[in-house]
Amino acid sequence: RDLGGVTMDLRGGAYLLSAPLVIPTLVGNLHFKDGTLRASASFPKDQHLVHVGNITCSPDSQNSCNEFVSFSDMMFDANFNCTGGAIVQHVMGTTFSNTFWTGMTGTGLQIDGGHE
Repeated sequence: RDLGGVTMDLRGGAYLLSAPLVIPTLVGNLHFKDGTLRASASFPKDQHLVHVGNITCSPDSQNSCNEFVSFSDMMFDANFNCTGGAIVQHVMGTTFSNTFWTGMTGTGLQIDGGHE
């Protein structure tokens, strides 16, 4: 599903997450910017703040489930309550620019499969 370049402008706000922000499989062409995503005390310890893609998905010859999902001018704060900031799996064209990562108990950004 092509979202046509929609931008989710967080307007500098800090958003407390109790579960991962999941970009559904086969959704693409969207941008998140200008804000903080922070794990709450009840956030699942073995998860990342953001999930893009799915390790079991391979719907096309490019082996990508999501395309052109981007994040800019953002802070990913695991708050020492979760494994990492973001996990991207089987994606194409996903980018993180001018981002700050803190408080992970594991990896800040984990990439599994995909390209570009």
